Amino acid sequence: MASRQTGPPVPLTSVGDIIRLIDSDSWMVEVLDAVQRLGPLNAWVGAGFVRNKVWDALHGYLRPSLLNDVDVIYFNVDDQTVSSERAFEEALTDAMPLVPWSVRNQARMHENFGTPRALSTLDAMRYWPETVTAIAVQKGPQGGVRFVSCYGVDDLIGLAVRPTPGGSLPVYQQRIMEKDWRTIWPKLRVYGLS
Repeated sequence: MASRQTGPPVPLTSVGDIIRLIDSDSWMVEVLDAVQRLGPLNAWVGAGFVRNKVWDALHGYLRPSLLNDVDVIYFNVDDQTVSSERAFEEALTDAMPLVPWSVRNQARMHENFGTPRALSTLDAMRYWPETVTAIAVQKGPQGGVRFVSCYGVDDLIGLAVRPTPGGSLPVYQQRIMEKDWRTIWPKLRVYGLS
């Protein structure tokens, strides 16, 4: 990896620190505003959107790492059509065309991944592959950033990557090999590969 411009790492020790980090990033706030305004009801932005920001801060990176996509998640058992997801993606793309949106209704994800049927967005996140990915944020009703996590934030702020108890270990191991996160964030400690 080419060398990156770095500064001192940002100390993060709590959910409050993570919320302040996100709230201080105008692009992230713009994304959350768009999702609140145009996305599905009670939508969250999860996974790498939050995880990468935290890892960049802990590594002292002055420019954000690239995102493959911006995962927008929601839960609607009454409309599990792919066309509804695409309609939300199109509305978000019209508002912010340079964002690689990916909108998914968590009520139907068990069909794609062979996991138990979820009861809510947070319940579905339990089956995501890594503890550090099972996180999400949204704009709250009063405008502040809200944060949810299935497995707390110790792994995330501790730079520890491990499989979730509810996820598939082979899927986790494959993702770790494909993502090669340690090339981007060398301070990471990865568990569960053997």
